[in-house]
Amino acid sequence: MIFEVRVLDQKKHLKKIITTKELSRRHWSEFEKQQKSFAKPRNKIISHSTY
Repeated sequence: MIFEVRVLDQKKHLKKIITTKELSRRHWSEFEKQQKSFAKPRNKIISHSTY
């Protein structure tokens, strides 16, 4: 499960809140990018021999 993240500055003041939805989108887009580079389609080599 992904929870929202609160980003604080050096003085511990709230700078930004990253929502669950935003984090989820980022996670799945990165996951899909990794899967595309991992599972590349293989070319089949077809030899046509004549007899």
